[in-house]
Amino acid sequence: MITEIYEKLLTNKKALISHYMNAKIILVLNAVKHVSRNKKILLIDPGNILREEYLVDIPENIIITYKFLEPPHDTVVIVFEPEILPYRSKIENVLITLTPGNYSFKIPREYTKIFLKQIQHNIYELLFTGSNERYRVRIEGNKVFLVEKPSGILGKAYEILRESMIEYGELTVKDATIILTKELGVNKVEARKILSELVMRKYIRIIHGFINLY
Repeated sequence: MITEIYEKLLTNKKALISHYMNAKIILVLNAVKHVSRNKKILLIDPGNILREEYLVDIPENIIITYKFLEPPHDTVVIVFEPEILPYRSKIENVLITLTPGNYSFKIPREYTKIFLKQIQHNIYELLFTGSNERYRVRIEGNKVFLVEKPSGILGKAYEILRESMIEYGELTVKDATIILTKELGVNKVEARKILSELVMRKYIRIIHGFINLY
């Protein structure tokens, strides 16, 4: 499953947006290692942020430069923290990483925005806008691991809430309790316990009486 995330990151035009530079770099470089098995990769680092420890085990067939080179045909291009928008229309597969507040250009509509935010100490969530797909990953050292959704009834409850929010929009705690009672066949007390457990595990949060997904 983590390989599917890597493929999505490096297919078509994407903008990975996050304040968490270390996590952002490690995620992208792990994706690069996977995709480079059958694709040409050009890494552009104009700000020289890729320290030596990040580049351990990077395959030799990957080109790393600080200049905006003209990439060979069918190359996947990754640009770390550009100050200007590179390759406006020439490249089919390009990923740019950005930090909120550190870039001045408007991200074109053809780019899918991906937001990376921290959930816990080493747990991060990826949100692909447009499809609204969410993935959790755990970063340990230079490695990335997929964090599975909660199992059992918690997993079912999470999916029910997610699908209900897509269909109906905002849900109050009362709405969520009624939906879980109906869909899971539990009473209101059990439904509230399930909501509390999802809050404790940081899968949902409650803000002013409304359910929010992390």
